[in-house]
Amino acid sequence: MSERQIEIDFEEKRDLETEISNIKIDNDKKGLFTFTGNPIIDNGIAVLANIANKDNFEDITPQNILENLDSFFEKIKDKFNDVNASKDEKKYSKKKLKQHLILLYTPNHYLHGINNKIIKSFVVKIIFDNNDIDALPKFLNDFEKKISKNKTSFIKEIIIDNSTKSKEFYEKKYTEKLKSEEVIGDFNFEIKIVDKKTSVETNDEYFTTFKSEVEKNLKLTSKTMNDKRRIEKNNICNFCGKSSDISLSKDIFPLTSALNDFNLGIVHICRYCYLTSLFSFFNFINFKTEEALKKGKSGMYFFYHFSNSQVMIEYSKHQIQKLQKEKLASLQTIIGGQYSSVFNDLYEKINFLPTLKKSNSSVVIYFLLNHNEGAFYQNLTLPNGLFRFWYFLNSPNYQNEWSKIHSKLIHKKDYQDFISGNLNIRKYKDENKMPILKKETIKSYLMEVALMNEELIKICETLASKLVNYFKKIHERNAKRRENWTEDFFDFFNHKKSFELFNNLFSMNNDYFRWTEGENLISVSSSKILLDNFKKSNMLYGLIEFFILNSFEEDEKKQYFNYVNKKENK
Repeated sequence: MSERQIEIDFEEKRDLETEISNIKIDNDKKGLFTFTGNPIIDNGIAVLANIANKDNFEDITPQNILENLDSFFEKIKDKFNDVNASKDEKKYSKKKLKQHLILLYTPNHYLHGINNKIIKSFVVKIIFDNNDIDALPKFLNDFEKKISKNKTSFIKEIIIDNSTKSKEFYEKKYTEKLKSEEVIGDFNFEIKIVDKKTSVETNDEYFTTFKSEVEKNLKLTSKTMNDKRRIEKNNICNFCGKSSDISLSKDIFPLTSALNDFNLGIVHICRYCYLTSLFSFFNFINFKTEEALKKGKSGMYFFYHFSNSQVMIEYSKHQIQKLQKEKLASLQTIIGGQYSSVFNDLYEKINFLPTLKKSNSSVVIYFLLNHNEGAFYQNLTLPNGLFRFWYFLNSPNYQNEWSKIHSKLIHKKDYQDFISGNLNIRKYKDENKMPILKKETIKSYLMEVALMNEELIKICETLASKLVNYFKKIHERNAKRRENWTEDFFDFFNHKKSFELFNNLFSMNNDYFRWTEGENLISVSSSKILLDNFKKSNMLYGLIEFFILNSFEEDEKKQYFNYVNKKENK
């Protein structure tokens, strides 16, 4: 190396040391972590809040994290290959947390780099003349044999143990061994020291390297923070708005590029957001379909982003407790479909999130799969009213109602209709075409999720009651035509479209007015409100039918069942 090159390298090193020395370690300073609105960062901060035993993002300090890292990792790493695990569990235990990360982050991501370990080894190479091969000892069978023009080489890698031996030791050892075997001919040695990177094999090793990287990051000694190519002080953090510390290419930063997005670009990030991104995955939930489970295929992941930091911390605490209970030290895994898994999980979680009810927080669900073949990144925003509806269903008299609703949500569109307030009420019938949901359940859903005006619901309920009399009047006028009025009702709501009811309300009202000698089927003001909501005609049609069915007396139910069975040839 030239003196000029040495001088340049020295200057670069001095510049780097100056750059690093300008970064202060704010161990006791609060307000370093704040709610950003980014799902990855906020989930990571929520995990750190639980590690630091803090109730607010702003109260977390680096010192809090350092003081509690050991206890956090000890709680979740020692479950790997539990001695009491079942055979199937032990088989599944191969799915370590590191293997989840391979799916969550691309192999280029820095998390994979920190979870390799360096192993020092000697490569022993013994070279012989070809003429002497027959006289070689059997112990060389453990070596790899290579034959060149006039030489035969035997090569073996020896891992250096804690009592590190010198290469002279191995040279002397094998020389004496070969001489004791009375090997004839010339031989010589080539021994060199090798640094070899190998992946960790157990969760214990994984957590050791993970924890080490976190500590180095907080103390500003990690390679990433000290990489001159990454240090960046001239921009703001893309997530929290503070001054950036480093820049990362999107191909190694988690979930910042969409499927087939080849314009990867650069992410500017501060050291605190960088740190939180390492912890975000502890909140993730792995889900698999039955088919994927049988074929041994990987699942996908989902997690929640609540609009309130208090809810985020509470949610994260629940997730960490789940992780601590997992025998396999893996992420929480749910077997089921994409949407059914999420909605059932979130419905169960609201009982453990009291701050969710107090804060009226909204939530976005994130689905993700990020690997070599491309990233799948999707989100689903849930309306606030959905939680109020779910809290209603959690009351003692309605606890079985959610399972009934959920049983009819099969496809993606069903879930989209459900959260957008377009639940198909007519689907919720049993084999006899009777409602399986309570009237109060439907009313709560319409008011909270569909945001339907209570007056409109009342109009439909009143109209349903009048239509019962309307169908009875039709039957009275021609009793021989059918056995009972429920047959007319069934045929009307199963053979006609919703718009036929609303388009003919005035003519139906004229008949009803004449038959009852002055009573209206529906008032003009109510008709106007119905017509103003004509876009919801399918739902209103189903709602009116639902109210009629709920009004049946026992004898009317029997008459209705008999007709339904006859129509379906039962």
